[in-house]
Amino acid sequence: QPFGMQSSKPIRAAIATALSLPSFVCSIDPVAGDTSASCSGSLGGEATLRVASAVVTNFDMCMSEQGCNDPLQNALSRARALIGPPSRFAASVQANRAFWLALWNSSWVSIPGDKALERLYFGHTYMIAAASRAGALSPGNWGPWVLTDSTYCAGCDFTVDYNYQADFWGLYAANRVELAWPQYKPLLDFVPTMRRDAASLRCPGLLLTGQLGPFGYRGLKGGPAFGTMSIRSNALLAAVNMIQHWEYTHDIHFLQTVAFPFIRDAFAFYKCWMRRKRLPQEVGRQEADSPHTINSTAIWKWMIPDDQSHECVPPGNNVTEAAIIEHCYQNNSVLANGLVRRVASVLPSLASAVQEPEDLVWRDIALRLEPMPIAPLPDGQSVFTLAGSIFDQEAGEAADDDWCIGLGCSTRNCPRCTPQPAGSQNTASYAVWPAESIGLASPKSLRLTAQATLRSTAPWEQTNSFSAAFSQAARVGMPLSEWLPQWHRAINDFMMANNVVANSMTGVEVAGSLQAITDLMLQSVTPPDGLGRSYIALFPLNITHTDLTFYKLRAKGAFLVSASWDAATQKVKDSVMVESLAGQQFNLWLRCGGRVKSIIDHDGTAVPSFQRQGIVCFNTTAHHTYRIDLQ
Repeated sequence: QPFGMQSSKPIRAAIATALSLPSFVCSIDPVAGDTSASCSGSLGGEATLRVASAVVTNFDMCMSEQGCNDPLQNALSRARALIGPPSRFAASVQANRAFWLALWNSSWVSIPGDKALERLYFGHTYMIAAASRAGALSPGNWGPWVLTDSTYCAGCDFTVDYNYQADFWGLYAANRVELAWPQYKPLLDFVPTMRRDAASLRCPGLLLTGQLGPFGYRGLKGGPAFGTMSIRSNALLAAVNMIQHWEYTHDIHFLQTVAFPFIRDAFAFYKCWMRRKRLPQEVGRQEADSPHTINSTAIWKWMIPDDQSHECVPPGNNVTEAAIIEHCYQNNSVLANGLVRRVASVLPSLASAVQEPEDLVWRDIALRLEPMPIAPLPDGQSVFTLAGSIFDQEAGEAADDDWCIGLGCSTRNCPRCTPQPAGSQNTASYAVWPAESIGLASPKSLRLTAQATLRSTAPWEQTNSFSAAFSQAARVGMPLSEWLPQWHRAINDFMMANNVVANSMTGVEVAGSLQAITDLMLQSVTPPDGLGRSYIALFPLNITHTDLTFYKLRAKGAFLVSASWDAATQKVKDSVMVESLAGQQFNLWLRCGGRVKSIIDHDGTAVPSFQRQGIVCFNTTAHHTYRIDLQ
């Protein structure tokens, strides 16, 4: 009965430890509510004491609705088998070593002049690989990395308003896609409940509450309205990971059977929830109509009402609709805006790939979604805020009081939220990452606003921001001098001896910072034009303090790329190697000028290319490797 809820399939777990020498005796001593095992004995002349532990749940044993028998006997059998004949134990050790050898050889990076970042890369790759394996249950918020003396059961379930998704953010670009698979099954198991929750708000599609458990169970906070914590966009946040999986692999079976149905239906809720509103006359009747607009004579925008950018529960847990309206609801949530923009932009290309009909409303929302909420700083710069709609501006300026600042900003009580103070969580920058609605290919004004937001909120050592803040800075070209020292400081402050960042309030989600390591070397930039194209930018930040080398990082379009950077000359060193896995067009973005000298196929054949607006494009054949030489 997980999370204190009745379950038709009780989840039971057992752990058993076996020792190879019978002279050793173990006992369990409950002390002050804790349970510890002590073993003592004599080696008796033996050079080696073999110790093996097995952890078994009834998920490992049986997938029936009623579950299976007590897993203790199974755990005992596995542990005893492991310490049986020395040859069997040696085979288990060898299998473990073979797994890690294959993992490390499949992809790697070298950062000789910045050992802190290099340790982070290897430590966090180990962290997520020790927690997530294809075919196994997805790790909860903690995975096996419980870093407190309390079990802290908020970490037992899957918190899906970013924590759960963040576990897997760095895996696609780092070419560890096989470790990303476990995240999807709990979401798919929960789809029937998501449909019922969306229907409770009189909308089709999927509404994902803030927490869920495995096997389709609700999480600690239960269902609506309390369980949503006023956030509507959790399903879109989960959909973004699925979009990345498709873009980096072009696995059409995954898109057909997992990703597209989920993404389409998650967006169907927002299509219902959003409102089309005519623009106030003073806000821009000059806007040109798009050929995709359903009603080309109307001047209007799509507006996101009654949402939240942060967890928000009314005071005293008074979760009534009236209390949520008063204390929590926001118009034009910055979190929802970035996610809606990204999903609406990519849905047409996904539908085309699976040969499903396109809903023209998708393009219309992508083109006519109201702008992200901004507010001015005293120095005249603009920053993104948690919420604020252009349709609310007539209510006046935002008041400088508790209604308008902080996590509980409610646009029922002020027209827009004020800028967040320094040290805030980086939610206002989620449109950059993981939503990818703003990036290196965005207009300069948007990139500068994103940079100013990070500068103002300074989320660098905020607990919940570690997995995304540094990717956000890299992906809008923020000067390294403004955030790399802060990254080093956070690593030095929180990294343990095993190269894993210890965060007392979060667990395996810090592995999501792997994305920032790859962003220093290789960025796949997706313009929000609905065409599904991506540009590959090599070493986009022109790092000066260290050389860089990466082997088989993954780029969108299903490419494995290897390259080196010379910090002294500020140039790509040697050839760039590209392995095409799906036969897509390769688009290399030469952001800082330069020219392609030659492109050679694996058989020595010269490959023709063309260039447009600084992007060199050439067609590829699946499973061919290409050498690109730059001038």
